[in-house]
Amino acid sequence: MPRTSDTKSRMTRHAIALLQERGVNGVTIDAVLAASAAPRGSVYHHFPGGRAELVHEAARASATTMTDFIRHGAQAPLQRLIDDFVDLWRQALLRSDFRAGCPIASLIAETADELRASVDLAARTFDEWIDLLRDAQIAQGCDPDEATGRSVLTVAAVEGAITLCRARRSIDPLELVAAQLHRLADIPEGR
Repeated sequence: MPRTSDTKSRMTRHAIALLQERGVNGVTIDAVLAASAAPRGSVYHHFPGGRAELVHEAARASATTMTDFIRHGAQAPLQRLIDDFVDLWRQALLRSDFRAGCPIASLIAETADELRASVDLAARTFDEWIDLLRDAQIAQGCDPDEATGRSVLTVAAVEGAITLCRARRSIDPLELVAAQLHRLADIPEGR
């Protein structure tokens, strides 16, 4: 018999996948139960707030994973950080046959009041990514104003490229964005 934490983790992982592929509206209790093979009673046992809490937990877990990835990568040279960030999304897009996008970005268009905390989490997460990228560049000798602009550009360009890749079912937009980020940052291309 699965442990309680295994069931919650499994439900959260499947909610994240649904966020990536179907957006917030695709994260329904029925869809999570079907994907995770969890018993119906486990939803309200692990997520007493129902769907809103399940979506928020998936968003929080995604935000933590991505933020930790960027934080860890910020220790490397800027070229490597950009390459690793782009490669993460390249692999996710290819592995999912262009179905999976950024689970954090999927929250932004949500307007339901019960999901407001998740939308706020998305805004804080994007800000944290920008701050981490900016701080990494400053630590490597970049002018603070230039580092801020590059960081906003990096997050916005990669997030936009993910959307274009999904729409076109092609990795080309992400590759073009990566090349431009290297050029604008005056960094030789790593690929």
